[in-house]
Amino acid sequence: MKQIFLYILFLAGFLGPSATSVSSGQRNEEIKATLFGLLQLKIKFEQQNFKTYNKTDEERNKIIAAQFDKSDYKKAAQEIGNNPRKYLRYINKVMKSDAETLSKEYVDWQPILIHESRAPDYYYISKLDYLKAVKYSLFDQKSNQLLPLFKIPDIKPRYPKTVN
Repeated sequence: MKQIFLYILFLAGFLGPSATSVSSGQRNEEIKATLFGLLQLKIKFEQQNFKTYNKTDEERNKIIAAQFDKSDYKKAAQEIGNNPRKYLRYINKVMKSDAETLSKEYVDWQPILIHESRAPDYYYISKLDYLKAVKYSLFDQKSNQLLPLFKIPDIKPRYPKTVN
């Protein structure tokens, strides 16, 4: 009986780490998908509110505030902000281990508005800067949404979009 117990313990120790690393990898992919999904929800929310550009500031703010309270963007931001153990740990780990790679990869930050004629590179930031924006907005400032780039320290808001 003692030998069976030791054998089971040995198997558990032998198989345990590999099973844990698979689930850890899957969990990291889910966290990454949630974090970068927040950006897509932000862009979608901003595109929906583009229609309010011809309203007065007061009217626009009322419309946007009402839509924000019901938005998936707000719900996703709250989910991330309310779980620092899960998301902040991942952000810190990735920012340390993959900083060089993330600084060379870009994501859309802001939708291109029809009436603007600026160069499109205004609308992109590095993935590293995006993670800094999430960390600063949701965890440091306890905001319920991603702050504008000019309010976030150490973010370089203009990058050329590179084609790989």
